Amino acid sequence: MAIQSLYRVVAVFPFRSSFTDDLEFDPGQVIDVLTQYEDGWLFGTYVDADGVPKQGSFPSTFTQVE
Repeated sequence: MAIQSLYRVVAVFPFRSSFTDDLEFDPGQVIDVLTQYEDGWLFGTYVDADGVPKQGSFPSTFTQVE
């Protein structure tokens, strides 16, 4: 069964983190948002250029709704 995303966002700024459960990305990356937290962070997923699925938390302020 496929996971249903709430909506999609596009990265506007690069996001890097020292926490392994955060989702790092570069500008232009399209991310499916699975959970929206009250503190402004999101949990999402995407498949990278090598076909590897990535998922984790990230700040919504680094993205805009697609």
